[in-house]
Amino acid sequence: MISKATRHLIKHHFIVVVFIPACVFLALILSSLVPGFEPIKFFLLWFIIFPGIILYLSAMLLRERNKMWKSIVSLTSFYGFMVFMIYKHYQSDFFTLMMASFVWNFFVMILVMFIEGQDKVATHGRTAGE
Repeated sequence: MISKATRHLIKHHFIVVVFIPACVFLALILSSLVPGFEPIKFFLLWFIIFPGIILYLSAMLLRERNKMWKSIVSLTSFYGFMVFMIYKHYQSDFFTLMMASFVWNFFVMILVMFIEGQDKVATHGRTAGE
């Protein structure tokens, strides 16, 4: 029999590594159905919407500390799946832009994590009424 703590840990890892990247894949599939100018759609999706989805789902589903690190793991898991799916096309422009978006999103999430950490340090010890 699996203990309650072990079940919680398995559920937590499933959410971080599988569920959040699967939601981003769903957004990728839905975005492919929307007609429009491809370069604009590409930059909106890969540089704004996908990291936003990862950050939002991490904040909503993981109500505990260190959720930014888990967002970075989810981001890395998503891009790892994408690289695995298109590794034969590593010389294409799409692959290059996708890797550039990974680096950009990684640094943006590190920046958000740093800003959140600074905000916690700045408000440490204050009560709600101050």
